[in-house]
Amino acid sequence: MLVSKNKGITLLETIISMLVISTILIGALTFYGVMGRCEEEEQKEMKATFQIDAVKKLILCNMDYGDIK
Repeated sequence: MLVSKNKGITLLETIISMLVISTILIGALTFYGVMGRCEEEEQKEMKATFQIDAVKKLILCNMDYGDIK
């Protein structure tokens, strides 16, 4: 008598698949979180640079605030 194998997914395969998927999701979310923080820091640096340039123009070039904008 032939014994056929069960062709369904075993519990171990299911657990491993879920671990792989959750690891990929956690990695992707971490990556996007880090990228978001980097973009925020870059925007703050650019804003500070613009403010410094505006102050230089006001003080050194005797410009009005309306001329800078």
